Amino acid sequence: MARRSKTPTEALRLKVLAVCARIAKGETLTRICKEKGQPSRDTVMDCVTGDADLATVYARARSSQADALFEKIVQMAEDTKPEDANANRVKIDALKWVASKLAPRRYGDRLELEHSGEQPNVVVRIGNTVIPQGGPTNARGVQPPPHG
Repeated sequence: MARRSKTPTEALRLKVLAVCARIAKGETLTRICKEKGQPSRDTVMDCVTGDADLATVYARARSSQADALFEKIVQMAEDTKPEDANANRVKIDALKWVASKLAPRRYGDRLELEHSGEQPNVVVRIGNTVIPQGGPTNARGVQPPPHG
């Protein structure tokens, strides 16, 4: 059995680029690939993993997809009628989750950590050197006096 080349043909590259353009506008890869004449999802992913340029285009398309989903979320929220509120809430939550995974820095939940109370023991390791919380110590484990 002949083994397929990892390098996509020019015609296939053009199809994958067109798929990426549609992804960037907010469409899903699965929905696009179900259409007649489109490459399968596996084919698109094989092309993307086997071609660095296509991988870059695909990554940018996914990032743009997050922006498109964000805009869709805002539009849905603005257009929601009281009788559609619960159904749209579910859709909006799903879209928010997807956007947060596609572009976590822009649309992910931000965690703010606040510390109170006693500071825990902190050990810093630099290469093979371990520096305990209070700073460096001599061979006997005693901190040297401050310079001054």
